[in-house]
Amino acid sequence: EGDSIQDAIDAGFGSEAKKVIYVTGFCEEDLLITRDNISLLGDGNTMISGHLRVRGSDGLTIRDLSITGPGDGISASVSRIFMTNVHIVGNYGYGLALRWGGAISLRNGSIAGNLGDIGFLIENGHGELIDSEVSGNADDGIVVNANGSLTMTGGEVDSHGQGTGITAKLSSSVELESVSVSNS
Repeated sequence: EGDSIQDAIDAGFGSEAKKVIYVTGFCEEDLLITRDNISLLGDGNTMISGHLRVRGSDGLTIRDLSITGPGDGISASVSRIFMTNVHIVGNYGYGLALRWGGAISLRNGSIAGNLGDIGFLIENGHGELIDSEVSGNADDGIVVNANGSLTMTGGEVDSHGQGTGITAKLSSSVELESVSVSNS
């Protein structure tokens, strides 16, 4: 209690050593992650209220927590992010935005109820969803754009009444397997 997640991320900056940060409770903080091999591990009840910006980070692992807040949930570029049991919910911007290269994988999670235009935006990068739900976002569920790609296995894309469930445009690709897309 009272500690800063950002201070923990920044400690030992420049080190290549893997850093594991355990986060519990409700944390209200915007984060900037620019180093490799960071793990943010919650306890299943952990909530981070803030915008996570990830720039040039390889091997970021996020597990067992929820992300909400006044801006985008996570915006990333030139990074590789691996998430398990992460719920990106109720953000006022996009839920998850990947731009300018990189890859994001979400397993057993959700991108839901985000109030920006898109739940999950992929531009010039690769998104992977495994047994995850994308639902109830303000306009579009998933938009794959500008040489982006999406692979989705299992899960569902549901209830995007103002837009589309999944849109692919400008030399992008989408591969779906055992995915339910409805009410969009």
